[in-house]
Amino acid sequence: MGIFFNQENLILSLPLITLCTTYAFFKYVPLQYGVPALIGLGLLLKLRAKIISRRADRAQKDIDESLIRDLAEDEDRIKARDEAKASKKQQKANEKLRKRLSAERKTSSGGGGG
Repeated sequence: MGIFFNQENLILSLPLITLCTTYAFFKYVPLQYGVPALIGLGLLLKLRAKIISRRADRAQKDIDESLIRDLAEDEDRIKARDEAKASKKQQKANEKLRKRLSAERKTSSGGGGG
């Protein structure tokens, strides 16, 4: 059974299956019922495709927004870290200046009094 029924044979026989199905549909189903049914089926398929594409667009938009938000958070984090480093550096510089000034005051007051 596996020799005769495989995907390759199905692909090769698909045009014949389609032709026979179309012939049987128009031969045995009256046109007053068949044509509106085909139109309705076509509209349903088109509507389904449109819904799927809208969902994909919406998902893509959500992904884009979350990606932009993540990138902005990363940039903000980097800026905050750089500002913290700069403030630490400024504090160290101020502390060194304060120590140097206090050392100069001690030496100048100690030298002048002795």
